[in-house]
Amino acid sequence: MIFNKKILFVFLITLALAGWWWKNSQRENIKAVLSVKDQPIKDPSFKKENSIAEKWPTTSGSPEVVHQIQVLNEILASQNDNDPRMDSELKKLNAEAKLALREKYSQLPETQRNARGTIVFLIGRNLTEPSDYQFLKQVVAEAPCLGLADCSQPMLQGSADHEDNGLGVVLDYPQLN
Repeated sequence: MIFNKKILFVFLITLALAGWWWKNSQRENIKAVLSVKDQPIKDPSFKKENSIAEKWPTTSGSPEVVHQIQVLNEILASQNDNDPRMDSELKKLNAEAKLALREKYSQLPETQRNARGTIVFLIGRNLTEPSDYQFLKQVVAEAPCLGLADCSQPMLQGSADHEDNGLGVVLDYPQLN
């Protein structure tokens, strides 16, 4: 009986030490992942344009449309297309607002995939007029974007698995909406 108690005691101590070691190694892995997540993109050809809102004046139109454009400017500038105002203040768009969004879409550089996709999403969930369908037809017919820095040039390939990292979804974002 004493022999069995000693074996059980050694087993439990070993199990506790293994658990402690595994937990500490997981903490280090999490710290490493978080530190990589906070690092900027290292593609030298990538240029972040943060002046989206400044290029789109909001002084003309009805007060409701002016307010919606101001809200959209804020959302595009923050690059947070999960902003709750997308489902409240930008849920219903009238013809004037959709016309303004189509104009904004045509002004945006092709490389601003998130902003363009957000506008396509907003118009796409408010399809009420033939011009809305015509706009979506034009978006789907656009030439594919090959790179984030320049849509006409493929991105530099950093690794063999570059296509598995979601880049295809980012490049096709407006058409996927």
